[in-house]
Amino acid sequence: MDMPELALFVARASSEEEGWQDYLRNSLLYTRNVYVRHYGPLSEELPFLVFAQSSNRRFPSDPVPRTITALLTRGRETGRPVVLVINGWDGLSTNPIVLVDLFEAWINEVDITLRVFAGNPRRFFEVSVVHAIEAIRGDYEDDDEAPVLPSDTKIFVDKVHAYYLMGITRNSSPPSAAVPRGESRLNGLSEARSSPSEIGDGGYSPSMEDPL
Repeated sequence: MDMPELALFVARASSEEEGWQDYLRNSLLYTRNVYVRHYGPLSEELPFLVFAQSSNRRFPSDPVPRTITALLTRGRETGRPVVLVINGWDGLSTNPIVLVDLFEAWINEVDITLRVFAGNPRRFFEVSVVHAIEAIRGDYEDDDEAPVLPSDTKIFVDKVHAYYLMGITRNSSPPSAAVPRGESRLNGLSEARSSPSEIGDGGYSPSMEDPL
């Protein structure tokens, strides 16, 4: 029997504009509703993780790495797979070093998946974290027999590299301000307002756009 997954919903804002926590919270409520319709009921509802900082910056000592590490620890101890449901391709981080630091120690101990809610129309992209980290580290760059990346994972790796290169020359966001539950305007690369009718409560829900 498969163990029930631990699903953490994550959204990022580029900066702390007024109402950013409520904005991101509403966006994740919408994402979670779509997720449940697609994948079925959650085994439990974890608090949303929302934060504000550039996607290219390293995480300081704040709730982002602590929350994710605590979840991965729980996954290892219980044998349950861990899923991070991310609003947008750059909704967690587009810094290759940050991603490797965050997941590298866990990929052989925990079944980790990213499900990225993006595209137009939006859908969930299934990203294998172990394959993504191997590709980001360049494990197979000179290997003619390198395994072929799953299509969604390849898109994610390509997006990370592209966003990171773009951000190197224009990263001017303030330091991180994370909270364990709330919402904000997602970064300008991947977010625009959606019709309030998409959520049903008159709030805002981000629409993920792919400029690349």
